[in-house]
Amino acid sequence: MNKDSKVMFSIEGEDGKKEFYIIADTFFNNTSYILVTDTQEDDGEAYILKEVGKDDMQITSTYEILEDEKELEALGLIFSELLAEEDIELL
Repeated sequence: MNKDSKVMFSIEGEDGKKEFYIIADTFFNNTSYILVTDTQEDDGEAYILKEVGKDDMQITSTYEILEDEKELEALGLIFSELLAEEDIELL
């Protein structure tokens, strides 16, 4: 996945869609995950999104914000290792 890729998604309780930049992606336990941020410039909010479905033609994916603590911990470590080479630190 291209690091300059963007993803749009709706956030529950908010109007419209929000644009996020994809920092990294990985495949873990037969599931696709992406790490996204709301800005490329400064320290921004970062989220790990978990793929929860694809359309019938396997073109469009549906992602949800990862909330499970054990999964977050495991994926946080994976993304930290992936980003260590690029001097990006997850807090």
